[in-house]
Amino acid sequence: MEIFVNGEPVSFALENEKTLFEVFEAISGWAASIGARVCAFEVDGAGVEIPLPAKWAGLPLEGLARIAVSAEPEKPEGAHELEVLRDYFDFFEKALAADDENALREILKEYPYVRKALEARLKDIFGSPAFGKDAFLLARQGDAPFTQAEKDAMGTYVRAAGILVRDRLAEIVHPAQEAANVSRLLLAVKPALENVPVLLQSGRDREAMQGILSYTELALKAIRILSRKHEGQEACEVFCREFNGILNELTGAFEARDSVLIGDLFEYEIAPRTDRLAELLGGEGL
Repeated sequence: MEIFVNGEPVSFALENEKTLFEVFEAISGWAASIGARVCAFEVDGAGVEIPLPAKWAGLPLEGLARIAVSAEPEKPEGAHELEVLRDYFDFFEKALAADDENALREILKEYPYVRKALEARLKDIFGSPAFGKDAFLLARQGDAPFTQAEKDAMGTYVRAAGILVRDRLAEIVHPAQEAANVSRLLLAVKPALENVPVLLQSGRDREAMQGILSYTELALKAIRILSRKHEGQEACEVFCREFNGILNELTGAFEARDSVLIGDLFEYEIAPRTDRLAELLGGEGL
């Protein structure tokens, strides 16, 4: 019996395997040992579902001539779920663009399950009690035609949610690239940070707020990347924990409308740590 992986013959040594299931388990174990997973399985030209159905699993190896396997690198934890969410919002956008009301109704039936996945994978946004921008999607029932206002609201929400999902997916799948981008942006906005106290003191609150929100979004993204990059490295974990605490203090200052504290935090706590944050993002180990 010949065994092929991604079209190439391999000298995969069978030991005591007697059934197709045992061969599948052995090949899957071998793939896992090199950081891959079996994504397609074929026996003598016939495709077999994964996991193997019972009628195939117990099939004896006698008489089988060829097993062909497709394997791909194992995806990082959470990547598959985010890909499913990305595809969902892509379908949603296409249905809106085509003005396909039947498709929209079917897509909306799945949204309660999508919402649970969003809460699990983007809990900092979708798990917040303050988040309620999708309430109309959960409440929409019946076969009444969608109004233009409803379609516009769906379009705005779906585009924003899709961007968030794709951004988080990129952090997991291409962490080095995302880290480099964030590091560069953090250093680029640092001069604006140092100017925040001046803007607040001169009454230019709106301008200061725009810079603060942009920086905060970048800093939170940086901490997410670092938490995966340096997992188990105490120095980085301590830095991220302290920095996250400062960002939480900043949130409290915003809620209290304490412009003096906001200015002090940026001038004495956040700006001085920005270089170190950028340095950690550019370090080894990602």
